[in-house]
Amino acid sequence: MIIGILVIALQLVETINKKRSAPALDPEFEKMQQELADLRMRLRQASGADWELPDEQVREFRNQDETALKARLSQESQLVESRQQKAARWNDLADELEEETRRAEEEQERRHQQVVTEQGRTQEQLQDQLAKLKDAEKQAEERNQRLRQELQRTRDAIVQKERSLAFSFVGQRTHTPILVECTGKGFRAAVYPPEPGQVMEFQGRSFAENLNEFTAWLKGFDFSLYYPVLLYRADAIARSNEIDRRIKALSPDIVLGRDPVMTSLEIFPEK
Repeated sequence: MIIGILVIALQLVETINKKRSAPALDPEFEKMQQELADLRMRLRQASGADWELPDEQVREFRNQDETALKARLSQESQLVESRQQKAARWNDLADELEEETRRAEEEQERRHQQVVTEQGRTQEQLQDQLAKLKDAEKQAEERNQRLRQELQRTRDAIVQKERSLAFSFVGQRTHTPILVECTGKGFRAAVYPPEPGQVMEFQGRSFAENLNEFTAWLKGFDFSLYYPVLLYRADAIARSNEIDRRIKALSPDIVLGRDPVMTSLEIFPEK
């Protein structure tokens, strides 16, 4: 657009030069005035702006000769060319910057995708490890549960063994023991080793009646083969003499065994 304006300006200068060489009363003066107005209109249209060549500039052009005008136009052309070159350099720089920006954005997007991929892979690995840990924790809990149950059974067995009455015999044994648990209320008795369901109970009445029933049951044994072992609880110690006397009265050949037992000790196995 600037080059076009310069061309129009040159045409304007040539028109002015023609006007200077023409007689004052040249019949085409009005025609030249019209051409000047047309040139101004073309200048306004070419520049895209609403402006008009100032009269001072027109007078300046008129006062300068053709050589000066050409020199000035040459300077203007060089200035325009310099500006165009600068504009071209700026355009090149802008293109380079745009290219670098594009590359940087592509690199950033590539790294972002790489990070997303790594995060996804890491998350999958963590989920897999978490699943393995949960499975191992479940197996450990099941194993611990089995161990706790086994430990409880062992403890129960130890407690049962500690509470159970243990017998040891020295020398040759010719009689079978009859275990008799003596309490403050009555008696429980069974042939050794006692079996669940074979323990006799004599505790439902008064102590005297329970003693009578117990001695009547005991009288049915052959004392040459059996002998009673009286195991006294703490609350039956006070009646031990009476119990011994009643049992010895059953047979002159009867043999008695006697031992105190703790309250926590289990003599007969539970059913």
